Amino acid sequence: MLKKYHQYLINSFLNNFFKISLVFLSLSFILNFFEELKFFDNYNVNTFYPIFLTFLNTPSTLFELFPFIFLISTKFFYIELYDKNEIEILKNNGINYFKILSIISIISLILGFILIFLFYTFSSVLKNQYYNFKNNFTEDNTYLAVVNEDGLWIKEDINSASNFIHSEKFNKNSIENIIITQTSKNYKNIKTIYAKKANIERKTWELSDVKLINEQGENQRFDILKFESTFTGEIISNLFQIYIL
Repeated sequence: MLKKYHQYLINSFLNNFFKISLVFLSLSFILNFFEELKFFDNYNVNTFYPIFLTFLNTPSTLFELFPFIFLISTKFFYIELYDKNEIEILKNNGINYFKILSIISIISLILGFILIFLFYTFSSVLKNQYYNFKNNFTEDNTYLAVVNEDGLWIKEDINSASNFIHSEKFNKNSIENIIITQTSKNYKNIKTIYAKKANIERKTWELSDVKLINEQGENQRFDILKFESTFTGEIISNLFQIYIL
């Protein structure tokens, strides 16, 4: 059962955490909103579209900032205790730094699990809707491709199938450690392709050292396999430049 000082410390930390989160949420919303305004600058649309897209994209931006939010919240938590001279009061009642740190560590761990398993899922769903909606205003599926710290991610519809592509490394006209999942329009699995490397200078990719698993679960090996895509190294490079800016 929680003691009164447990409840006080937890409430104090959570209060700082939610205040800092609200500040970062507001900043993320404003920055995303200006980015969407810039994107729609050449389109004749009303303000609903940039605002709507900002709402979809802001949660995923906030999720990436949570490590900093935890750090700043902890600093403000201790500053608040020192300013009110509550550290001395706690110490005089037998509550040392280790006990305070233990409480903050446990509540941070619980918050972390909630954010990873609930908030991350929620933000990912919105992010997917964000890319799908934004892609309606482009002609080359740009917003269904992302280059980030986890590598290259692509979702493309080509012919009568959908391709979900992930590569751990991207370097100009080549990608490495590739997984391609190809599904039908109703998301029934057609085949899965694993490749060590691919030349993507043209839209007909050349995959090397390939393992293919077909719809029946049968394995096939290829030294070289051709794969049709809507992306090239140049298109992805342009996207990467946009991303790092």
